[in-house]
This record gives sequence, C-alpha cells and structure tokens, in this order.
Amino acid sequence: MKRKAITTLIISILLATVTVVLIYSDSNPNKLGPILLYVFLPPWGFSIIPSYLFTCEWLNQKSFDEGVRIGARLGSVFQLEVFLLPIVIAPYLMVRYYQFVIKQIKQEKRLKELP
Repeated sequence: MKRKAITTLIISILLATVTVVLIYSDSNPNKLGPILLYVFLPPWGFSIIPSYLFTCEWLNQKSFDEGVRIGARLGSVFQLEVFLLPIVIAPYLMVRYYQFVIKQIKQEKRLKELP
C-alpha cells in the first residue's frame, strides 16, 4: 500500500506541474485570470488521481447490490456526467483517499508486529 500511495503522490505532483506549465504558457494579458488559475487549478490537478482511486476503493468495499443502486441513482441524476463527479469534488476525495491510505498502512504495520 505504501508503494501505491507514493506512486499516486508522484503522479499527482506531475499532473499539478503540467497544470502550472500550461497556465504559465497562456499568453493572456489579463492578470486576474492567471492568478485565479494558479490558486485553484494546481490543487485540483493534484487531487484528481487520488479522488478516482478513492472512488474505486470505496465502490470495491460495497456489495454488488449496493454498487448497482449507487450507480443507478448517480446515473439517473447526472446521466453520463457521473464519471466527472470525482473531478468536481476532487479535493475532498483526495483528503479521504490519503486518510484511507494512512489507515491501511497503520493496519499493515500492526499486522507485521503481531507474532
């Protein structure tokens, strides 16, 4: 689990870096736009991958029936945009993902310490 968390962190940092480079390469003379983009987009770019991973882990913990019910409800409410939902709430799901990973790593440590 540690290796997966480190890999996710590295990929997220690279995605945030690409986001900053794309904002910097924009030739827009307006100063307020890039400032807002520098404030909001890099954290969003940093949190997209962990949000999808948390969503997958969360759905894997559910039973098949619960997963179908969740998918049917989200599909009827958001239709095809259900795949974009983790992007919209990415910072929140990123925090939940790293909480989940820290809990898993602590459990693995406890299991290794048992005789």
